Amino acid sequence: MESANNHIRLGSIIVDPSMLTLEHRQRVRKIAPRDMDVLVYLIKAQGQVVSRDDILRDVWKDVIVNDEAVSLSISRLRTSLGESAKSPKIIRTIPKRGYKVVAPGKSVTVSKAYLALALVSILLVMMTWLFLQVRSVYHQVSDAGM
Repeated sequence: MESANNHIRLGSIIVDPSMLTLEHRQRVRKIAPRDMDVLVYLIKAQGQVVSRDDILRDVWKDVIVNDEAVSLSISRLRTSLGESAKSPKIIRTIPKRGYKVVAPGKSVTVSKAYLALALVSILLVMMTWLFLQVRSVYHQVSDAGM
């Protein structure tokens, strides 16, 4: 899920871990690298509850921080995702246990779609150019023959 070619769809939101962005309704928001790490970590848990200790251990690794770091990261993520703790659509708090992503995360490879669209666009431009060249030569030949 974390490769440059893969994006993750969470409901109507597209998460791009390599660019540290969230896209929703044609609006792109940049988020902090550690917040993206937390979000991807929760997504990879596939709906399972993840404790604060697990997040601290696996996301912050050797950096010494307290539980507040997780709370702040989750809060910033919720703000970026356009949700609140009281009505979560993506990240739910499970009291005394941790957090989980409630929206299903699907890995989406968009680079192939963009590549195909780019190739079709280039092909159309080339065909239009070729058509205009042939038409120009045709008009030159027909004008010279008269």
